[in-house]
Amino acid sequence: MTNLFPKENEIVTLKNEYKILLKTLFSTINIIEEKNTDDNRWFVFSEKVARKFLNQAHSIDLLFSNGIFINEERLIDFSSLFSLLRNQFENYAVFYHLFVDRKCEMEEKILRFRLWELDAIKSRQNYKRDNEFKVDRDLQLEKEKLECIEIIKIIPLYKNLTERNQNYLINSACWKFTSESLQNKDSNKKKISINQIIMNTGIKEDTFKDWYSYSSTHIHTSYWSVIQNNSLTDREKAVAEYLAVTQANLLTAFLINDLHKIYKVGNEGFAGLPQSVQNIVQEYHTQFKNT
Repeated sequence: MTNLFPKENEIVTLKNEYKILLKTLFSTINIIEEKNTDDNRWFVFSEKVARKFLNQAHSIDLLFSNGIFINEERLIDFSSLFSLLRNQFENYAVFYHLFVDRKCEMEEKILRFRLWELDAIKSRQNYKRDNEFKVDRDLQLEKEKLECIEIIKIIPLYKNLTERNQNYLINSACWKFTSESLQNKDSNKKKISINQIIMNTGIKEDTFKDWYSYSSTHIHTSYWSVIQNNSLTDREKAVAEYLAVTQANLLTAFLINDLHKIYKVGNEGFAGLPQSVQNIVQEYHTQFKNT
């Protein structure tokens, strides 16, 4: 952006890049899923997380592409747009934390994943259910929980932890951890925040702080988010839209890059992409990733 207010053609260029990135992500996931058909290893679940991100991305694309007009005035639903982008920040961060994180060994990723699974089972046990189904469902969930715990207990990394840390991880179903955080004597600091998980992806700190915080105002219906939905000038709307599409592009580019790196078939697929597409992905990495 050459000045404070982006030009219309700059926004159009970014939106066109987004469509290219979405098409690339769609084909990448399809190729990986086809290759891993009937593969039930834990790692393959990464495809499902990526697919969730893709579904959100299609919704974002609809908000970018389909204008809403009221009395001939174009309405941009910034709250929905930035709420979805906030969700994508977290979606990508979870994907990276469980399947990509290059700061830890594979066993730590497996342990995180199984605890993530355990966390979901425990949460489902707390849901209220009709009495007609309650007993059978409770028994099934308890069986799933016990099976998951048994898997966790045979992971060598888990077995080598102190008894205190073992109990903490199981009892809390704490998947938001690192080897470093587990060394903390304060139990409240053994678990890292979603903000820390996002920062561990390597995204530049100023990018995270500014854009994630900005999107948070729409999630929580802050005073500022209400103002933005009612009184922005056309030039201010252009800035917000530019910000949104840039954020969407960088997150999608990051996910594409990681998918291609962690899967052999994905790595081969990236090399086969048109050079122009490779350039778009690499450009966002260069601009927004810590080196």
